[in-house]
Amino acid sequence: MSHPDMTYIVSNDPSWWSVISGLRFASYFAVASTVSVVYDWVLTFAQEFELIWRRRWSFMTILYVSVRYIGILYSLAFTIWLLPFPMPDQHNGHDSCNILYFIVAWAPIVIDAALGLIIMTRLHAMYGRSNKMLIFLAAFLLVATIAAAVVMFMGNLGYSGGEAVLSGYHVCDCHLDTNSLELTDDMIIPTAIWEISAFCLAVRIVIKRFHELRQSQSQSRSAIGDCLTVFIQSHALYFLA
Repeated sequence: MSHPDMTYIVSNDPSWWSVISGLRFASYFAVASTVSVVYDWVLTFAQEFELIWRRRWSFMTILYVSVRYIGILYSLAFTIWLLPFPMPDQHNGHDSCNILYFIVAWAPIVIDAALGLIIMTRLHAMYGRSNKMLIFLAAFLLVATIAAAVVMFMGNLGYSGGEAVLSGYHVCDCHLDTNSLELTDDMIIPTAIWEISAFCLAVRIVIKRFHELRQSQSQSRSAIGDCLTVFIQSHALYFLA
């Protein structure tokens, strides 16, 4: 989906200087976040090796590994995409910038789908493993994921890009028309609806458990400790985070 005339651009137009400043500023945050992600991975890899890689895998293990390593890939791709380094295949039609762009564009959808499955599993447990709740959550998550993927696909139909050298500053350039850009931004809406709904369902079951706990206790006893226990065991802190 890239046009030949957009694969490599050289320009010394001063109007690009504000864009260069913005890209340079954004690259600082990208590098800082990537360093934090990699540092966390290095610190926890020994524990991960013992608890994950040396044990029998389950469906939740696959989800965990997918989220962890696709997230690291996304972070690295986004940082490389922003850094002012020349790409090795800058004169080819489909260069590294296009590959990096599509990793950055599509990785969040895969990560959100995996996280959605984890949330669905937790909610299913919180609602007493109800089959009706499981069917509802699975259908809801499937619709939200498909909607996000369709919006992202439509938003990238008009994509064209490649490497650009703006006043000596190497950048990965991408072009989306106005309608496509709006669709790309709207990709987050289905995921946001799913996550907000999941949080509301978690709060609902926590409130219900608090109410049941208060009814089962005498008025002379303090229920604060038991309420905190229910709050923690119900995974509500996970949904809040």
